Amino acid sequence: MLHKLKHDLSNSLVAAMGELELLASDVEDHALAERLQDTRGRLLRPFHELRRLTASLPLSESAPMRWQDARQQLDARANADRVSLIWQTEVLQQMTADAPLRPVVIALVTNALDAAEAGVTVAVSWLADADAAEQGLVVSDDGPGCDDLAAATSGQRQRAGGAHLGLGLPVAAAILAARGGRLTLQANVPHGLRASANWPTR
Repeated sequence: MLHKLKHDLSNSLVAAMGELELLASDVEDHALAERLQDTRGRLLRPFHELRRLTASLPLSESAPMRWQDARQQLDARANADRVSLIWQTEVLQQMTADAPLRPVVIALVTNALDAAEAGVTVAVSWLADADAAEQGLVVSDDGPGCDDLAAATSGQRQRAGGAHLGLGLPVAAAILAARGGRLTLQANVPHGLRASANWPTR
């Protein structure tokens, strides 16, 4: 319960900061844009305070969500939207064992589903080689893609389609950076988006 509360509050603050950033970049009124940025800045304090206060709590890493529950929610959403969501078996095995990585997968799959239309395929694949210095995963789709990949990574531009804001992308990038890894977005030929998450093999 404590970890779910921490998780929900943290996500709400990140989402609010992302929304304010987007609004500030879209409005033409310079004074209003400054006020929006100022409001966003003031949210950083409670965000960092929340992390400080909860750092010492005895919270299990797997407490924010059960992987099975999260996967079922994503599968149900894809089914309702008539999107084909394909999970490679290795990804499901890794998610069962690696709780801190789950928010990355959920964010990347949600990003693809947010932008998808009926008939789109979203594939989640594991990248691993016994001799490689890195491991990772790829979430690829054949949807509308994104005309500004760098801006999408920073959460400052929405992908084409729906009301998608791409707010999970900077969160996923931050989690990967803490592992010494990185998030890479590139066009998925012939169309769509390919999100690659990589981190050093331990």
